[in-house]
Amino acid sequence: MKEIDIIQQIKLGEVSKVQFKERLLDNYDIGCELVAFSNAHGGTLIVGVKDKTGSVNPLSYLEVQETTSTLGNIASENVVPAILIEMETVPVDGGSLVVAHIKEGVNKPYHDNRGIVG
Repeated sequence: MKEIDIIQQIKLGEVSKVQFKERLLDNYDIGCELVAFSNAHGGTLIVGVKDKTGSVNPLSYLEVQETTSTLGNIASENVVPAILIEMETVPVDGGSLVVAHIKEGVNKPYHDNRGIVG
């Protein structure tokens, strides 16, 4: 995804298939988002965007590394059955965004590691 495409997507705002997170602060909350996408028709999680305002708060190089690692761990440890997510890093002014693409699951229903279906 190119910077121009991601900025256009952000300007459209959050919808059921596109969610924003400024940072990954709560692994359980992120796991619930992944469960919901997997049980629906898939979706995209963009990290580095304030979900209340849509303003971009880019991630540093280190934050990108930590975010991609954390998302992979959440997808395998907080989602049952585990899912695979495709991630890409999109450079923007001041840093990067992490864009995670979650496909519609084939092993529905998915649930979090507490047994709650999203």
